[in-house]
Amino acid sequence: MESLNNESLKKYIVISYQDNNIKEEELKIEDFIQNTSIPYIIVRPSHIYGDKSKTSKEAYFFHKIEKSIPIIIPKNSNLKAQFIYIDDFVKVLFSLLKTIHIKEVYNVTNPQLISLEEFIKTCSEIIGKEANINYTDSNIIDTDIKQIFGGNYLDIDKIIYHGLYIPNILLNNGIEILYSWYKRT
Repeated sequence: MESLNNESLKKYIVISYQDNNIKEEELKIEDFIQNTSIPYIIVRPSHIYGDKSKTSKEAYFFHKIEKSIPIIIPKNSNLKAQFIYIDDFVKVLFSLLKTIHIKEVYNVTNPQLISLEEFIKTCSEIIGKEANINYTDSNIIDTDIKQIFGGNYLDIDKIIYHGLYIPNILLNNGIEILYSWYKRT
């Protein structure tokens, strides 16, 4: 990064994903960039999902619902998440390339805040089969569930204020596209 030519560099975009395993390293990168003259934009997306992803966390739910395998969740869970469909994310990135705003940090997500139960219900409706949900008194959450529903609420007021592309693919539409692709693979 020290060797970047600031004269020819128009904009440096850093995508800072919320996965806890890499968060510390990304904070170091953000700190480095913010203390230079590099014309940066830092993007903090919520959970990105979409078709053509072999590592789709949503496949975990599809498989369990299709096979009637119990999905175990805490009884009084208040687990919520935000999602952004990959096509929306790409459109936001393209709008960032065109913006005049630099040295900014943007939260990027669809503004829908979805509970774990709403998410499972949406998947069930699209699959056409009721999910087998088992509620537990335990606060232990499956890793695949925690990776999606362990984040924070992201405010997108800045992307709206700066006139950037606003993600608009709702969860049910995105899951429908993803599940259709999942069935073909």
